Amino acid sequence: MGVIATAYTPTVKEPKIKEPKKTQFSYTRLDQYDDCAYKYRLKYEEKNYIDETGVAAAVGTLIHYIEETIANCIIKGEEIDYPALRKLLYEVDIPEKEPEYDSDGNKKKGSEGGIYGVKKLQQMYKDEFYELDENGSSYYNKCVEYRDHGIHRLEDYMKAHPELKIVAVEKEFHAEYKGHALHGYIDRILYDEDKREYVLEDIKTKGKPFKEEKIKTPLQFVVYSYALKNMLGLYDYPTRFNYDLPFCDMRQAAGTKGVMNRGFKKLDAIFAGIEAKDFPPGPSPLCYWCEFSPTNPKQPEAGKGMCPYYSLWTKGGTHKAWETDRKWAGAEAHEAIIEQYRRECGEPTAPLQVVKDFGFDEPAAAPKPEKPATPWGDFDF
Repeated sequence: MGVIATAYTPTVKEPKIKEPKKTQFSYTRLDQYDDCAYKYRLKYEEKNYIDETGVAAAVGTLIHYIEETIANCIIKGEEIDYPALRKLLYEVDIPEKEPEYDSDGNKKKGSEGGIYGVKKLQQMYKDEFYELDENGSSYYNKCVEYRDHGIHRLEDYMKAHPELKIVAVEKEFHAEYKGHALHGYIDRILYDEDKREYVLEDIKTKGKPFKEEKIKTPLQFVVYSYALKNMLGLYDYPTRFNYDLPFCDMRQAAGTKGVMNRGFKKLDAIFAGIEAKDFPPGPSPLCYWCEFSPTNPKQPEAGKGMCPYYSLWTKGGTHKAWETDRKWAGAEAHEAIIEQYRRECGEPTAPLQVVKDFGFDEPAAAPKPEKPATPWGDFDF
């Protein structure tokens, strides 16, 4: 009996269709929309990525580095070498990498900029490092105080609270919130063995505590809590939040009753605004440090001619925070406003005049101190 030949039908693989990558939302990105949606548009929608690391961020990076090193020693049960840490605080010099951004405008891990000690910061920020704040202290003063006392705070705190254990530092997370991808890093996660609950901490190198209205619903901790619950499969959201403020020598508890519900409503409003392409400006004193504002005395060239809605407030000036160069008249009027503004920026103009009288009820800035003959003092390695 003969073999019946059959037609050969090759197996055809269906082409893989790549699903579009979800935008990664960090807390910083969400907070930017909450602070000023127009700046969010410039950065994340129009892709104007301008890396301008100031003295505050540079000092913050240094202190985070030292605190992370101490926490890792505590986790591993290793002795903390404080002389070596003090030397790091002064001499560390991890070169800055060229900032890299993902397609969503978030800086990639490891490209946030270099880590520099006091020795290098004194050279990079010759004036700002010694400039006095409203409390009469400078970053130089704060670093000296941290060297002498603050560097021991974390170990002392853990010894005073034996029920607490540090379980992670700089913990990376990925989570999905109503179809939106969340991503970031949690500074410090502790576990209370008596109460059997997690405690989330974020390190801030502020010179004074947060105002009460800022800590009622801290969006940063809402995002972190949501992520941790999903990562670990917890029964409920952790709601013990602390801002660790080394330069204030304190921990400031954040979040009041109902914090997660209020936080979720805030997240919903932010995502709704982004999806609706609703980007109104939020002029405030922060404009003075914004790369897109001409009131910023160190505004980079790349940021000029982009924002006509900046606050006229300046350090030492008389303008109030709500006074602006131009008012937001809605998205429909924006194109005409920005076109006119760019034409004006292209013409020779007189430099911005800053009035010396301060318009708020805050004390006038103290005179700039003389730099110490030995900038780091008597430092014994």
